[in-house]
Amino acid sequence: MDFQDMIFDVYYLSEKVQNLSNELSGLEFADERGYLTDPDRDRLKLYKEQLDEARKIASERLKAIREKHGDLFGRHLQAVTDLINSLYQDLEAQNDESSSYDRAILKDLLSNIRDIQQNKPPKYSIWWVFFYIGSVLRRNGEYTCSAASLKEGGNRIRPVCPFCLHENDITGNIDIFLPPAPTPYERISILDEYVCTGCHQRYRVLFRIYLQEPVTVEIINVDKPPPGMEW
Repeated sequence: MDFQDMIFDVYYLSEKVQNLSNELSGLEFADERGYLTDPDRDRLKLYKEQLDEARKIASERLKAIREKHGDLFGRHLQAVTDLINSLYQDLEAQNDESSSYDRAILKDLLSNIRDIQQNKPPKYSIWWVFFYIGSVLRRNGEYTCSAASLKEGGNRIRPVCPFCLHENDITGNIDIFLPPAPTPYERISILDEYVCTGCHQRYRVLFRIYLQEPVTVEIINVDKPPPGMEW
């Protein structure tokens, strides 16, 4: 894997960690009060397993980046800092009281990125930092690959469920952050888990999106969890 593949995974998995953490917080809150049904407890167990896996893979990617691509990682973080600082300065220039919360968040985010640049533990979870970088930069649509871009090219992602052979259209699930990079991404590879709309069982899909116009997709593998493939 090259640097762009690995840094993409870090951001993609960080968003997954954040979303799973939010889901777990709600379920654990309900569990403490005895409100969970049996299906809810199954979801709680599943989300915990998925969260552990996402953190594990993200940690492996970040470790490999620091060991093999330290210079590129440093330049990437500086580019991200410059972009976010520019947004912060724009808000400062507006001098609008309604943007005070956004300015505070951006200032806090810049402080956390500096910690990562200095190889220090950030104030918040490192996965929150990457997640929030993506949340901030994707707002203008410049750093995204979405279902809309696939539909415009007439592409659909239709994996066949390995349990019941039902064809699932997961195109609408695509809303992906593309981290700033020295050269535009030509393709991205994604391994993720989905629920079959036919039999409602979970399955995993490894697929690739080619980002040069016209955008095209390729399904590499579909498997039952645990996957018979490595990401």
